[in-house]
Amino acid sequence: MARRSVGWAACAGTPAARQDDADLRAVTDSAIDALVTAGLLRRAVAPAQAAALCAIRRADAAPALWDRLLELIGKRPERGCR
Repeated sequence: MARRSVGWAACAGTPAARQDDADLRAVTDSAIDALVTAGLLRRAVAPAQAAALCAIRRADAAPALWDRLLELIGKRPERGCR
């Protein structure tokens, strides 16, 4: 899968873009899961936050992404990205 810049959201309505979104989401979820499993919760916050913000840029509220981000931050706001 080719690396993309944040600006790729302009074509999000096409079938190919939706498949790419699903592929990117699967890779991101796997990376977050691996970081959580390794006990690196603070490092897992960055890709979770990026995924949630990218969804907003695509006009997708993506509540599951925000729920996951809030779950990772929990009651420790210092885990948030700076």
